[in-house]
Amino acid sequence: TAKQNIVVTNNSGTTLSSMFFQDTMSSGATHVPGSVSVNGVSQPSYDPVAGFALDDIPSGGNASIEYTIQANSPKTDNTVTNTGAVSYSVNDPVRGTVLYTEPTNEVQLRLITTRIKVEKSVDKGYAVSGETLHYTSVVTNTGDLDKVNMIFKDAIPAGTQFVPGSVRIDEVSYPAYDPAVGFSIKDLKPGESTKVEFDVTVE
Repeated sequence: TAKQNIVVTNNSGTTLSSMFFQDTMSSGATHVPGSVSVNGVSQPSYDPVAGFALDDIPSGGNASIEYTIQANSPKTDNTVTNTGAVSYSVNDPVRGTVLYTEPTNEVQLRLITTRIKVEKSVDKGYAVSGETLHYTSVVTNTGDLDKVNMIFKDAIPAGTQFVPGSVRIDEVSYPAYDPAVGFSIKDLKPGESTKVEFDVTVE
């Protein structure tokens, strides 16, 4: 989640009235319901997308708007862009009531992903009873953060039996390891991979 803060300042010499705030956000995130506050006062019924009214702002005054946005399904190539707009009216002595709309600056929020990718393969397309199948799984950190305390676990396929002592991790043998029980693998920095291999025999 990320908290957005918008400050509306009246730099004119007259009061701003008929104030209305509305928010626009790109895909990838949504507003957290009930998170809006105006001038430090919680306004749980306010919806930034539908918009809401603000009190008049006298000359030199301001209004502070806060709300929280939450990422939906972040990916490394996604960036959420968020902008707001305030509409208001001014009593011009010559033109009378004049309506204006002022957009906020665009805020960009880069989304961090915690994803990993596991690619599993086998050395044979088909096999008969008594043959050995060699499985290879490559675990890659495709996210933006270090992955730590990882456990690798892989159920042995029905109709086969695990070959004890066959587990290898990055070409190093671990004879006590059993993929059906699970075992630790090394921490991975973003972009790093580790390879896990083991054998089964076809019954």
